[in-house]
Amino acid sequence: MIAFLLACEEEPEPVPDFAVIGVSPDDGGTAVEVDPVFLRLNADPDMDRCNTDTIELNAINDDGSVAFFVYSEVNLQAEEGNLRVAAIDSFLNGWTYAVTVMGGENGCADVDGRPITAFLSTFEVP
Repeated sequence: MIAFLLACEEEPEPVPDFAVIGVSPDDGGTAVEVDPVFLRLNADPDMDRCNTDTIELNAINDDGSVAFFVYSEVNLQAEEGNLRVAAIDSFLNGWTYAVTVMGGENGCADVDGRPITAFLSTFEVP
């Protein structure tokens, strides 16, 4: 009798897409004290590609259109693994704000060059 031994290779775990996995303030929430906005990522960002060119903070109208651009700074908080998006000026009461992270070829990417999944989150400042 001849016996054959077949080697079974395990399928490698799929690498998750580079993505925002948390945001503060919460999406759709109301925030009295907002500054800054924090984005939690599932991988280390390439800060040359994750900046104010690819991450925007805007006040929005009821129909979702941009009312005005909010000048901000984007930096990495290494200990927490968060991107910090800080408005240069105070948020104005009575507005809904949106933080948008651009994905795709020209958007934010991780240190391995994987583009982030596009992301949008809104919050209200009463």
